[in-house]
Amino acid sequence: MKATGFDLATLEQEDTATIQLVHPGTGDEIGASVTVYGQDSDIFKEASRKYKARYQAFAFKNQGKVTPAYEEQLDVEKVARCTKSIDGLSDKGVPLTDVADIFARPTLKFIYEQVVQKIMDRAGFIKGSSAK
Repeated sequence: MKATGFDLATLEQEDTATIQLVHPGTGDEIGASVTVYGQDSDIFKEASRKYKARYQAFAFKNQGKVTPAYEEQLDVEKVARCTKSIDGLSDKGVPLTDVADIFARPTLKFIYEQVVQKIMDRAGFIKGSSAK
């Protein structure tokens, strides 16, 4: 008897996906790409556990209070850990490769936001997906 309905085998995922960064004002590709680990990857899960442990330790040490600045720092570190590579970015001709530095720069927050969006988009990690 042939199975009917949806075949779950079509949801096979890859750990990484590459995105083409787009200009925040025009939406045009800027010639730079970022390869990230998705939310179902072991890298993401490990980074999430470490983030939670550090958050809890900080809160315990500070009578349950976590500053927004510390939380933002942890978020940037987590997303940087989930970034496999970044290519095609430079500042005044100098290649930029330190993702934590890139994500922390106020003028480059659009890159951080695009990376976070991609990490959390399961469709972009499914083999053969049109979202890739």
